[in-house]
Amino acid sequence: MRKEGVCWGIAAAVVVLMAAIARAHIVANLENPGPDASGIDQVSGWAFTEEGKPITVKLRIDGATTDVVIPCCGPRQDVVDRFGPGTPLNSSFTVLLNFGELRPGFHRLGVEISAPGEQPLVIDREVLISKPGGRRGEDPLLFSFLNALDPTAAQVAVDSDTGELIVAPVRVEDSGAGGTRQATLRLRWSRSTQRFLIVSAAADTNFDPVQAIFSNRCALSGCHTGPSPAQGLNLSLGSAFREIVPIRSTEIPSRFLVNPGDAEASYLFQKVTGENIVGARMPLVNCCLSASELAAIADWIDSGAAPPQ
Repeated sequence: MRKEGVCWGIAAAVVVLMAAIARAHIVANLENPGPDASGIDQVSGWAFTEEGKPITVKLRIDGATTDVVIPCCGPRQDVVDRFGPGTPLNSSFTVLLNFGELRPGFHRLGVEISAPGEQPLVIDREVLISKPGGRRGEDPLLFSFLNALDPTAAQVAVDSDTGELIVAPVRVEDSGAGGTRQATLRLRWSRSTQRFLIVSAAADTNFDPVQAIFSNRCALSGCHTGPSPAQGLNLSLGSAFREIVPIRSTEIPSRFLVNPGDAEASYLFQKVTGENIVGARMPLVNCCLSASELAAIADWIDSGAAPPQ
């Protein structure tokens, strides 16, 4: 009797194991968005089961599965080629999402994929949302759709360390109540979407306290003002922004005076802190800037170096 019981137990275990092996688990990949997103773009990827069960894909935002069902499934021959015979041809899913309706900053975006008899598969990733015209702490619906983005007055430079384009200032016009603002943008080439993405956008009002520092401490007679300013750098009201963003230093041309998003890599900030510079620390008159003044400059640069508003 004991042997029969053991044999029955082994047989039952084999049946359960075979059933588990036969079960068609979900195989999937979320291709877009990547680490950065802005404007109207795709949430896309592919998903299938080995038995070809019908797939349902829902959008996830910040850890919660929404009611948005993403259309599925279209043909993906490359997926068949990758996984071999028996792989369903129709596995792709795609939906357009207006990322501008989310607050600027980091979000968890992804999908929940389900099939009959299968444990749902969740794929989430952290995505940095950039919104031209968006400001920290504002209504997220402002500047969710742009009527215009005008770069005709902008200066453009390439950050050789990142391969990104710096474009500033650009004029952006919201379709709703957001009005018109000036912004500083960083663009990066995206292999998956085959186009440039806005990976950073700054349109805050925090240049105002920086200009006040320039006006009170730098744009003084014989220094950084007038027709012949020191180092050719005019920091007076109405001129300062275009003189420093995105402009390279005359003392160390490999560095930007202001590298939007990175105060530590900005030569102007280095000059007022006295770190890793050529010549004297600035300002020459009544040196040096206070801790609060340095913090105001650092905050402006680190948040993206927004233009005057």
